[in-house]
Amino acid sequence: MSKKIKFIDTSNTVPEDFYPKPAKRFLPEWYKKIDSIAKGAKEHLPEGEPDRANHSTVKKCVPVFDSISSGYIIPTFADIFVSEEKVFADENDKVGAPNYYWPEPINNPISFHPYEQIEGYPFTQQGHPMAKFANPWGIRTPRGYSCLITTPSHREIPFVILEAIVDTDRYNLPVEFLFRLRDPNFSGNIPAGTPMVQIIPFKRENWDHEISDLRNTEESASYARNQYLLDSGLKNRYKTRFWDRKHFN
Repeated sequence: MSKKIKFIDTSNTVPEDFYPKPAKRFLPEWYKKIDSIAKGAKEHLPEGEPDRANHSTVKKCVPVFDSISSGYIIPTFADIFVSEEKVFADENDKVGAPNYYWPEPINNPISFHPYEQIEGYPFTQQGHPMAKFANPWGIRTPRGYSCLITTPSHREIPFVILEAIVDTDRYNLPVEFLFRLRDPNFSGNIPAGTPMVQIIPFKRENWDHEISDLRNTEESASYARNQYLLDSGLKNRYKTRFWDRKHFN
């Protein structure tokens, strides 16, 4: 039986176009466009010959697909324009920080953390507050489950989220998402519907760790078996022999 994550619109205003959806509904354009077989290999493969692992592109890398498609995406709910104009902290500030604009009827999709609260954190700009996306969505998960909140994986977006983990079985109030621009000189429109954060629920468990190597009989046997299984296939070797499909609906 599958677990259920619930997204609660605390503003009662977000249109369905901008609802959170499974991450697989937001596949990046680059991923959809590229071929699964490398161009040079495809041109020289004899007709009917299977595509071996060294012919495949990143599109056939199942771990990358899992990273892209796991969990849920919360998209932006308004156009946000990053202006070429800069905001300066004081007369000594020669660099400036981005200036953000959005449609007037929309209630503040961007706000800011005072510099004093993020001073010392990497990527901050001296004297400047850090921008954060407003988020109308509360998140509720079953007892014992938390959510990793992170930058949407492998997406071509101009910002990076400050990652966090929230115990969403206990705390279901909206969390605002601090971010920084990948390129501090970026200017342009971030359109409504852009993947804003990726939400990956997981079960909280206690873990211990140990170090081993292949002198351990059990590890050596497992390593040899897995290597044989990998070597015995011509195509989709990890996918057919090791992968377990993840379901997020």
